[in-house]
Amino acid sequence: MARLLTFRKEYPITSAPGTVAPLDGTVNFDIPLRLTGKGLTVRLISASFSSTIPNVFNYGGWNNTVIGISRDNGTTMNALTLPAGIYTIAYINQALQQTTIDLGWWAPAVPQTTGINLAYNLATDTVYLNLDSTKLAIAGQLYIDFGFNGSDMWKTLGFASAAQAIIHVDGLTSAQTVAQLDTFTADMNINLNGFGALSTIGNRPTNTLAVVSLLLQGGTHYLYPSGQAPLPNIALWSTDLVVPSYSMEFTGSNGRQLLWMPGSYMEVSFAIEPR
Repeated sequence: MARLLTFRKEYPITSAPGTVAPLDGTVNFDIPLRLTGKGLTVRLISASFSSTIPNVFNYGGWNNTVIGISRDNGTTMNALTLPAGIYTIAYINQALQQTTIDLGWWAPAVPQTTGINLAYNLATDTVYLNLDSTKLAIAGQLYIDFGFNGSDMWKTLGFASAAQAIIHVDGLTSAQTVAQLDTFTADMNINLNGFGALSTIGNRPTNTLAVVSLLLQGGTHYLYPSGQAPLPNIALWSTDLVVPSYSMEFTGSNGRQLLWMPGSYMEVSFAIEPR
């Protein structure tokens, strides 16, 4: 006999703004689920989840929200702290521009362009920073530190090290590697625990039920599979199962636990079926 199971979890919209959380979770059965047969399979029916997956956040030992800025060559530092969110290079640049205007760094006070410009080279997928200290209202030297106070922003922008992400020379400075704006990579692993190993990655067994692309073509949520044939059944290694609980975990293909912003949800339906 087939069993259809549905996992759902939400991160309430009433949660504190700027916070993030995983949507992993465990389901405990009041009566353990008993499955027997000549052979059992598991099949993902569908996965639906919010697209509000941040790439700038402070959670679980990762913090790329902080940028250090100075107009006196690092003698006096200010910390620009970005709220958790979904950022492009242009959005980060806007934050740098507005923060330094608010601090009164420029002459005129609200210039058409400031002396800081963070931009993206589409030809090379690298980030570059252009500094012009001559635009400062008080003579000095601009100083930008993308690793300030242990920030991981230097990794996001593609600098080779935190030391190389300290920039205090006017003109163009480019990151050394491709920008990593997809903090979790372009894929999400849906991991199902409680039914034994489901697949292998390389030569190691894993509990990965499906791999979902995070390359969203517009919209506020993902639906997988969408517009394609039903997904294949995966044979379970055991013919008889007693399952008191199961859990779902969602990770990027780099192994990092996925996070969502307030108001997000995850719903996964899967079937346990006889062969």
